[in-house]
Amino acid sequence: MFGQVAFAPKSLAVLVKVSRELLADSLNIEQILEDTLANALALQLDYAGLYGSGSSNQPLGLKSVLTTATRNQVLATNGAKLSAQGFYLPIHTAAKKVSEGNDAASAVVLSPRTFFDIQGFTDTTNQPLKPSAFIENNLSFYETNSVPNTLTTGTSNVTSEIFTGNFSNLLLGLRQQLEIQVITETFAGNLQVGFLAHLRADWQVARTNSFWLTQGVLSEV
Repeated sequence: MFGQVAFAPKSLAVLVKVSRELLADSLNIEQILEDTLANALALQLDYAGLYGSGSSNQPLGLKSVLTTATRNQVLATNGAKLSAQGFYLPIHTAAKKVSEGNDAASAVVLSPRTFFDIQGFTDTTNQPLKPSAFIENNLSFYETNSVPNTLTTGTSNVTSEIFTGNFSNLLLGLRQQLEIQVITETFAGNLQVGFLAHLRADWQVARTNSFWLTQGVLSEV
């Protein structure tokens, strides 16, 4: 069954003011500022795609879509370590749920903390614990600071989450590409120059069953 996906572009902007003295005394400050602004906006754009509230000029993020559709698993009432839940088992469960939804998971998105916890899995003899052939051959892991480690699960406020799915079905619509404008006159009275970064975009989930959310992930340390 086919249907339309409607995008409603939202604005994302940031303004940074820099003294003229700093610009004059630093050979590459303009490029550094432009790169920093672009990276900051990219991180916020990713966050909106995962955690946007759907209100206050925010897209409706993937988490809200999945929890509304009950496409999620909370590891334990107050959170749990992956090692206490069978190490890679929650990831296998997530991929299985995607498969049961008639799709194939290809990627896992998680916080750097969880990513490196997984890399540090060891067996009872302290040897590295390798993932199954399925995970090695089918799933790519992508770490991002857009996934927090300070979420609340029961009495714990230091849990994280893992998104598993076919991310070709999380669609980004760009109405206006990233633009960085140098504003030289507005702040001239304060001997400053402004750098305005702006874009317009929206996220839409094309197919809810293509994803699964694992919640309540505690640090292994």
